[in-house]
Amino acid sequence: EENFLEGMQNFLIRRYSLVNRKIQFEANSDFQTLCIDKSICIQLLNIFQELVNNDLKYGVGKTIWKLSLADNMLFLQLQSITVWENKQFSSGNGHKTIQSRVDILNGKYLQQINNGEYQAELKIPIDSD
Repeated sequence: EENFLEGMQNFLIRRYSLVNRKIQFEANSDFQTLCIDKSICIQLLNIFQELVNNDLKYGVGKTIWKLSLADNMLFLQLQSITVWENKQFSSGNGHKTIQSRVDILNGKYLQQINNGEYQAELKIPIDSD
């Protein structure tokens, strides 16, 4: 059975390689022992999927994904150069979808564009066994 980290990394590599985009994937914690409820995994996968879709649509060049686990919190940082000009995210379906899934998980979701660089941050509480 594939663990959470391997699954996410394989998903990212597959999606970005299909469009010849490079990614840098970093995980600073040992996710090997992380046990997450399947319903939480599904929500996380859907959040990651939406972030990837948005990045592949509006991003260019290499994307940096950073995952960390500390104090029963899962942290995700995403950085990418973007061609998206609109700084108002709240009107898009992608943002609403991500926000609603993060809300279900009692997490926090922030995103911004500064000088042509898109940044997203997720903070999701994880009850690991």
